[in-house]
Amino acid sequence: MSGPSLSDLREQYRRLELDSDRRVRYLMHGRLAVFVAGVAAFSSPWWLAASEGIAAILTGVCVIGFTILVTLHNRASETLRRHATLRAVADEAEARRHRRWDQLPLHDTTQPSTAHPFGGDLDLFGRRSLFHLLYTAGSALGLETLRLWLLELPPRSTTLSRQSAVRELSRSAALRFELAASGRLAGGLRAEMLARFEDWAGSPSELRRRRLLAGVAWAIPLSTLVLAVLQLTGVVHVSYWIAPVLLGLLVAALTARRTSALINRASLRASSLWHLVESFKLVASASCSAPLLLDIRARIESGEGAPRQMQRLERITRLGEVRYSDLLHFLLQALLLLDLHVALRFERWRETSGSHVHSWFTALGEMEALCCLAELADGHRAWTFPTIRHAEGPTFLATAVAHPLLAPETAVPNDVRIEPRRFLFVTGSNMSGKSTLLRAIGVNAILGRMGGPVCATSMELTASEIFTYVHVTDSLLDGVSGFMAGLLRLKAVVERAGRVHDDESTLLFLLDEPLQGTNPAERQLAIRRILRSLLGVGASGVITSHDLSLIDTDDLSPLASAVHFDERLETGGTQQALVFDYRLRPGVCSSTNAIRLLDAMGFPQDR
Repeated sequence: MSGPSLSDLREQYRRLELDSDRRVRYLMHGRLAVFVAGVAAFSSPWWLAASEGIAAILTGVCVIGFTILVTLHNRASETLRRHATLRAVADEAEARRHRRWDQLPLHDTTQPSTAHPFGGDLDLFGRRSLFHLLYTAGSALGLETLRLWLLELPPRSTTLSRQSAVRELSRSAALRFELAASGRLAGGLRAEMLARFEDWAGSPSELRRRRLLAGVAWAIPLSTLVLAVLQLTGVVHVSYWIAPVLLGLLVAALTARRTSALINRASLRASSLWHLVESFKLVASASCSAPLLLDIRARIESGEGAPRQMQRLERITRLGEVRYSDLLHFLLQALLLLDLHVALRFERWRETSGSHVHSWFTALGEMEALCCLAELADGHRAWTFPTIRHAEGPTFLATAVAHPLLAPETAVPNDVRIEPRRFLFVTGSNMSGKSTLLRAIGVNAILGRMGGPVCATSMELTASEIFTYVHVTDSLLDGVSGFMAGLLRLKAVVERAGRVHDDESTLLFLLDEPLQGTNPAERQLAIRRILRSLLGVGASGVITSHDLSLIDTDDLSPLASAVHFDERLETGGTQQALVFDYRLRPGVCSSTNAIRLLDAMGFPQDR
């Protein structure tokens, strides 16, 4: 059963934000009024005929009231920040559905290595990319997990388990928005900070003879307390309690170097991590039935549970911050051996929870990544989840497939079928849609393998690997020409296809105008040789080309499914314009448009 619609949630969050803002302003004015009243009460004996006792009482009441109002104001400000973040997340969901890219925050522009099989070719990262469209999470955990999922295609079983989880989460918009807001409110957490914390949590104890130190940490303060009570009650008349205080100061001095280093290191690693508590709570309390979601919740609750243990870590860290108040720290050291207690608490936390930290973080990152895919599914209900097959059946079979990065109202769908050991040969004039179709196939295949929905009415995929040839350029620093760079890329495709075939799997290749930069005759021979190599080891895929006779050989022609895009020239008055409908048609293209483009743009005719 579906929850509230996006428009309902946006309106709800907008009202909550307005109510919270109003409450913050009321409390701020109340603080100011009580402060002024307190100053007036304190100074009243000097300007009003009032007794000092009444003035003291009124001043005390104002101080207490001001303290209460400050606390309420701080809480209200946090609530306002949360509601404002929820409203922003919901507004971005609306912008995401209509591809209003400028209204979507760009969290990561890091590009994968050019050696990656497909990461640099299919607009996966950067502005107006698949990551830009997908990423709704707020924490570095979700960011890193989503990056990994985009670059590493999982086994079929993993894809199917994710699909089930994404379907369920697509019906829980409120949970997705709450989790995204919690991640953003934990802002400032970077991947390297989380990695350092994991290393610290999993490292061995830094305190030797912990049991002896724990006994001393409790025995000395208790002795001080007992002896002080005995003196106050008159049982003894000598300040014996000074002895354990002096002994405590000696113990503190002897252990100061080790405990201080431990607390500094632990506090640095744990700083700000407690902001993830709310995210852990949301996951731990989520009602779910999909096996993967149940597994994630179980991992969050492993040990004594991430929410409880991260809150405990927060309390320990805040207790350690007393060190920054010199006088209070000295008193607590003398009477209670504070630093030793804090260090021992950090060590006990690490002993009981350190081994679970990686599992907690991994589970939360997976939950955030699943919510990203679920938001895409909820925002595009006409899309579908593909059927993921083993090696049998078509490598790629889709009805009404379109590019998912295009606005739904402008994307033009086409039917595509790629059979095993065959290839789709796509021709067409410039700007007709060849490269867009190739990218649409690749991006949808990656989305489907990730476990998300695809921009199609129906789709079937085999659990194949993907290798692309799209953005291949020369390298001045490496002394590699564009043609040589293309050959090296194609060599990598063929080698990978051979290894995949050895593993009894398949490879889907996507080649966009390969081997530009050499003469047509040699390019044609080279591409035919490469296609034979790929098909010979069981690969299948797509190749776009302007070379209409590329497949005119006895061996390649039967293995090619030729399709093309067309265009028409429209004349309006004195102006001419090429019009593309981006519809895929059977057969090889019979026209070109380079000269017509020159004419349409007003270039002078040859004389």
